[in-house]
Amino acid sequence: PYVAGESLRAKLDRERQLPIDEAIHIATGVALALDYTHRHGVIHRDLKPENILLHEGQPLLADFGIALAVSNAATDRITQPGLSVGTPRYMSPEQAVGDRVIDGRTDIYSLGALTYEMLLAEPPHGGGTAQATIARILTEPVHSMRASRASVPKYVEDAVLRALEKLPADRWPTAHDFADALAGRGAPIATPHDARTKGAVRRRQRDAGDGMYGRRSMIGGGAFVTVIAIAVAATWRIVAPERAAQEKASVSFAIDPPIYDGVRQTTIDFAISPDGGTLALLAYPFEESGARAYLRRLSEPSAIPIPGTEGASYAAFSPDGAWLSIVTQGGKLLKVRVDGTTAPITLADGVDGYNGATWADNETIVLGNARPSRLGLGRIAASGGAMHPVTTPQSAATAHGFPVVGPDGKTVLFVDWGPGFTEDDFLAIGSLETGSFHTSSVQASRPFGVIDGRALYALGTSIMAVPIDAQGLRVTGDPVRVVENLTLDAKRSAALSAGGTLAYRRGQPGSRLILLDREGRTQTLSSDERALWSYGGGPRFSPDGQQIAVNVWGPSGDTLAADIWTFDVKQRTFTRVTSLGNVGDPDWTIDGKRVVFTTLFPRKAALWLQVADGSQAAERLIQAPDGIGIFHSSVTPDGQGVVFCRGATTGSVARAELLYLSFVGDRTPERLTDESLSDNCLGRVSPDGRW
Repeated sequence: PYVAGESLRAKLDRERQLPIDEAIHIATGVALALDYTHRHGVIHRDLKPENILLHEGQPLLADFGIALAVSNAATDRITQPGLSVGTPRYMSPEQAVGDRVIDGRTDIYSLGALTYEMLLAEPPHGGGTAQATIARILTEPVHSMRASRASVPKYVEDAVLRALEKLPADRWPTAHDFADALAGRGAPIATPHDARTKGAVRRRQRDAGDGMYGRRSMIGGGAFVTVIAIAVAATWRIVAPERAAQEKASVSFAIDPPIYDGVRQTTIDFAISPDGGTLALLAYPFEESGARAYLRRLSEPSAIPIPGTEGASYAAFSPDGAWLSIVTQGGKLLKVRVDGTTAPITLADGVDGYNGATWADNETIVLGNARPSRLGLGRIAASGGAMHPVTTPQSAATAHGFPVVGPDGKTVLFVDWGPGFTEDDFLAIGSLETGSFHTSSVQASRPFGVIDGRALYALGTSIMAVPIDAQGLRVTGDPVRVVENLTLDAKRSAALSAGGTLAYRRGQPGSRLILLDREGRTQTLSSDERALWSYGGGPRFSPDGQQIAVNVWGPSGDTLAADIWTFDVKQRTFTRVTSLGNVGDPDWTIDGKRVVFTTLFPRKAALWLQVADGSQAAERLIQAPDGIGIFHSSVTPDGQGVVFCRGATTGSVARAELLYLSFVGDRTPERLTDESLSDNCLGRVSPDGRW
């Protein structure tokens, strides 16, 4: 397929060194691609930056020319001893000497060398000639990565150095194992490098325990498992670099989401205990009861559901870690003992307008108000009772939400929402004692806490940190980026413990196309996880069943960059169709040559028609006035027109009507319904065209 991007070589020539998160993302993607090819008996043999293409941040492993040449060789000549095939700087030792037997571990070595270069701006071994390079590969040890770039996590260095071992038997057994190690997943494994100093595994496990439960407060990098995994990390390095030299390496690992009836659940929010040892996960079991709360102690293998917490929306631990407060979608404020000795206790009812909760102390809970009014943050006793106001918004068009109390128990961070809940969301700092507050000029979507005099908060798909003066209720410096590539809903993507352990979700939303038959059997169609989006129309088969039209989000789940792509069922490849951004609701014309789609709010709504191979610009069929949305297109079986919904929008559909538009002749839409429909208007035409 055509890749509208650049090679990794071009990126390295321009940037030399990549950000650690980006390098790990690329290396992990390539490792999983190699794992797939190795399981199908194909060894690449020439892995290098030139053969990795980047498309919207996603790596594509290309150019299997040497693998093809080896497989098609008429004789043993190409694999006879003494014949080297590949690129010297990325060759494994066995490849360099022309070993007859080459397996997937040679590609793992090459990927290790490539990852080393992404992080340090040069491969592990170089030389003025190919012969000099090969000589160093065979004889010289690999230098420490952290000696040249201290910010490289220890687990990443361990993973890369093991991949670069001279002997294949000392490397990662599979590329998938290498990918897990790069992401900080899996149990620590002693590498030959570690073996040179005794007790490496015990030391690493001890350090992990110190970092998670010790007295040092920490924040740091992480890992990502599909969409809903959570990484828990620890290090001073990001928010207190002056102490980095005194602290040990960061500890980072993935936490699996809860499982219900054998299926991993969609985690909508989570909280972390003050000591950093327990997570409260709010996850959907895909039932009408909504999300429920689970407790996952890091010392235990799985999450445990908390009975009576159906409909959970927000959670927070008490300062002593003994209680968990839960705000439900039904408007109740509950609290439950973490040790499970009591059933949930209802503290208040009718708090459905409040979002976010925090404990000021073991006796007081503070809630945020999501509705624009003169009611701001509210305070309620942990034993129950009436809600008392804490802050008063400056106007009835604004609101105060997502509070979190600082370490002093007196200062509260929250979001001051401007009119319309759009870009006018700013970090505010207030006093629980006086109710006074100051709204800063720092844009934020949710604060997470204060550590080392810095407030951590979400902005876009990043976690930011900014120095504050708690007594003066003021921001005192410029924000810095702490973690990038959070999941789409950054407000629900992180939690910070009192001791400094940061739990967060990161990476692009990942989905796969799954074929489900009438007997309930499933078949995975797309093996690579992309940010697929089933908004409205969802994935649609072409009339011949050979293509599937589907929405794909932009980088880091950016819906404004969402476009229509097609998936070739036989070739298992994605191809971009549209390039307008912020579009959805794909459907096919009867001949399978064109795709109908809509422009989504907040852009001006329109109905479009585009050639499915993307070779021509999209044709706009109809455009709606400002404030009117167009949704859910469905082409009629005769191929003469399209049915769609149209309605007023205020960020979502208020009331809608069902319309028909002919592809030929008059482009005036015909109304099909006599009355307005609800905001769930989603029309599909029956196969015979009658209904």
